[in-house]
Amino acid sequence: MSAIAPCRAALLQISRSATVSTLPRSAVTSRWVQRRNASTKHPKGFVPPSQADLDELRERTIEFARREIPNELAQQVDHSNEFPNEMWKKMGEAGFLGITADEDYGGLAMGYQAHCTVMEELSRASGSIALSYAAHSQLCINQLMLNGNDEQKARFLPGLISGEKVGALAMSEHSAGSDVVSMKMTAKETSDGYTLSGTKMWITNGPDAHYVIVYAKTDPDAGSKGMTAFIVDTCASGFSVARKLDKLGMRGSNTGELVLDNVHVPKENILGQLNKGTRVLMEGLDLERLVLSAGPLGLMKAALDVTLPYVHERKQFDVPLASFQLVQGKLADMYTNYRASAAFTYSVARAIDEGHEAPEIRTQDCAGAILYAAERATECGMDAIQCLGGMGYMNEMPAGRIMRDAKLYEIGAGTSEVRRMVIGRAFNKEFGVKRAGLTSPRVYSSNIRITLSSLLSVSPNAYATPFTRESMHLGIIKCARSSSKGSKRNLLRSITVQYRFPKDITRASTAREFDETSLDVTCGCAFAPACLAAGEDVGDGREERDDALSLLSALKLWKSRGAAMLTLMMALMTVTMPFTIAMKQLVIALTTLLNCGQCQQGGAWWSQ
Repeated sequence: MSAIAPCRAALLQISRSATVSTLPRSAVTSRWVQRRNASTKHPKGFVPPSQADLDELRERTIEFARREIPNELAQQVDHSNEFPNEMWKKMGEAGFLGITADEDYGGLAMGYQAHCTVMEELSRASGSIALSYAAHSQLCINQLMLNGNDEQKARFLPGLISGEKVGALAMSEHSAGSDVVSMKMTAKETSDGYTLSGTKMWITNGPDAHYVIVYAKTDPDAGSKGMTAFIVDTCASGFSVARKLDKLGMRGSNTGELVLDNVHVPKENILGQLNKGTRVLMEGLDLERLVLSAGPLGLMKAALDVTLPYVHERKQFDVPLASFQLVQGKLADMYTNYRASAAFTYSVARAIDEGHEAPEIRTQDCAGAILYAAERATECGMDAIQCLGGMGYMNEMPAGRIMRDAKLYEIGAGTSEVRRMVIGRAFNKEFGVKRAGLTSPRVYSSNIRITLSSLLSVSPNAYATPFTRESMHLGIIKCARSSSKGSKRNLLRSITVQYRFPKDITRASTAREFDETSLDVTCGCAFAPACLAAGEDVGDGREERDDALSLLSALKLWKSRGAAMLTLMMALMTVTMPFTIAMKQLVIALTTLLNCGQCQQGGAWWSQ
């Protein structure tokens, strides 16, 4: 028996004792028969572990990390940017790779508290090794457990859980990071499967993986409803790693750019349902955030492990550094940040485990856990460097590595900014507010006929007036005004207009000679300021002030037989604002073309 085998045996005992100690065996069996389809998030026969079980699991993981991932190995992995591939089988033998997988496939059938515990202690030893572990055990194995069919689980999970095979998940692309729906990779149907073409970027475990869960567009025109998840064997023809990425931190967690050049994937390797890849993605996204939030916890503990002994042993002015109140303040902040973050993460994991029969997984809780922990871990890393002074800046000390590793968690798996937006949207959903935010470009048009009499109501002779650049001023007001069931109102009150005349406009002496000339107008919108000045209730206006809407309008004017046709085509080119107004409710209003006399006097808006 290998030296690691007792660790796996102990972990299996923990898992089984959690079941047996809670209820009699017959009761457990009966309960499982009645509830076996109640939860799709936990392993078969799952019963929440006790705190004693989790404490024992933590001790076992610490023992493993001390033996297999000493500080010297962690430093070597960081400096060489190479993952120790023998670690996969060691983690597999220890039972860590299948924490949330069924025992039928070699897993431990434990829950997310256990997964967070292992992730934290591995991160404490080495952030990069733990990140690769999470990509394998959570992003790949747990996705297969949640969405794979029995045949797929039997075919892929045993090798992945034992560590003989390495797994990864490929979602991001050069042009599709947080905006994953805009991915360009396509999957074209063939007689016996699909052909995948495209590239994936920033893929953890990509250079080492044997199996990769890849998201691709099976129906590119359907947006989020046209994505499908595939299990791709990296031995397939056309699959290659373009390059291994050289990162600031998490060095040794091999990350790469993947190229799929007409890679054939059989139909039986579709994960979930066809065109339901977004559902597969969302099934595991919140749980991914939760488990990954334990990574920063381990890094904060590592920062304390480095800092506390140093500041108590290092002396300046004949006293230990820890006797200075400014240093004490940093230590207090580091410890408090860790404890608060740990309480957040484990309270969410505990709620999910204990509610396993009908788990309520709240997006704002999972996103909030990793948002808070990630930012606090970076702060702890910076404080550790500062407390160590000159030595903290040396690469021979782990403080710099800890800080660089921690920064990844503010970027990977969704940036801090996206997490804040996700939390806000979750609250909007609870209160029945339609989702606002980034949308794909769409085109809307409206044709409006106005009579020449309305244009010439002020000056009947304007039509024959000599035409100059200053003789025409086009404006649009009240482009949109809507309310959502009497709640928050989004009002658009003013639009600034810029236009450029064609080069030959100087040859047109009257408006009649301008009949066949086109005028391109670019409109930029001003949102909240006008509303706030008028005392309208539009919230705090922060989003409206910060964001902008670009509109491209093409205007063509024809004048004949006493009538004018004004065709306005408004295309939403880029939308970067929270836009809760349904486009079908838009009320488009126009201003008039002012006569020359008014324009020469400075212009005035005709208001509808």
